[in-house]
Amino acid sequence: MKGDKRQIWIDAGYRRFATHGEAGLSVEAIARDLGKNKSSFYHYFGEIQVLRHDILNQHIDNSKLVGQKIEAANSLDPDVLNVILEHKQDFLFHKQLKLESDPTYKTHHEKAYALVEAPLVTSISKAFNLEEKQLFSNALLSLVSDNFLLRIKEANLSLEWLRGYVQELKALTQHVK
Repeated sequence: MKGDKRQIWIDAGYRRFATHGEAGLSVEAIARDLGKNKSSFYHYFGEIQVLRHDILNQHIDNSKLVGQKIEAANSLDPDVLNVILEHKQDFLFHKQLKLESDPTYKTHHEKAYALVEAPLVTSISKAFNLEEKQLFSNALLSLVSDNFLLRIKEANLSLEWLRGYVQELKALTQHVK
């Protein structure tokens, strides 16, 4: 029971970080989101750094799951795109990690990215007929991942937007071929 109540705070902190980054991660804001008092937070965590550690671990766990789902996907569109939409909050969280300057966030960004990188390269390689050009596929994903994170927003991350983004990438790879 205590774990469930603690998880509620972790989930709320995760949501806040995904939408507001480090600046949104305050005890007051999270308590307000949950309709709880701050003493409940301190009972479970003691300090905000403990929650920060827990939400970063949550992101690593979520990234493992995303990587597994992408690996199991049959196609980029619609399968991988649906995984992205299903895990929209995780991608927004990942964006915030990328934007933050704290070295801890940078380390977690790299660790989480490593969990989805290989399945994404495989999926993009198949979709764009680049299986024979693995080095190019890796370089393309490296460039695209930063661009993707900078462009996504909670409001625009939809199937329509993702399909448009994939079309842009296909057009780019056709010019390179």
